[in-house]
Amino acid sequence: MRKWLSYLLVILSCVSSVWAQEAGQPVASVNGEYIKEWLVIGPFFPDYIDKDFLADAGGEANIDPKAGDIVTTGDGRTLTWKRYKSETNLIHIIKAIGYSNNSIAYAFCILKPEILLKN
Repeated sequence: MRKWLSYLLVILSCVSSVWAQEAGQPVASVNGEYIKEWLVIGPFFPDYIDKDFLADAGGEANIDPKAGDIVTTGDGRTLTWKRYKSETNLIHIIKAIGYSNNSIAYAFCILKPEILLKN
């Protein structure tokens, strides 16, 4: 089991935000609960681990995906940001994007303080 985990690296990219939720973006409350709603995209196939696979879409630090947004990979494939909702406290990335050896996937959500979600 550990071997297949070493082949699949998930980069979780949660962005802290105080702005209103936009259509197509999951928003999670910062209240100590596990985050269960994400946007996911992948698989990307790295030559090296520190590559920004979202560079052509604004880069990891500036990404603002919506469900259905498309990213074209360096090898010409198109991938779509998909909404993923976990039934447990873990992201089952194989269910979310499928199984691929030696691959990377991204998971995105917006974090908001719980008090802002009540307003």
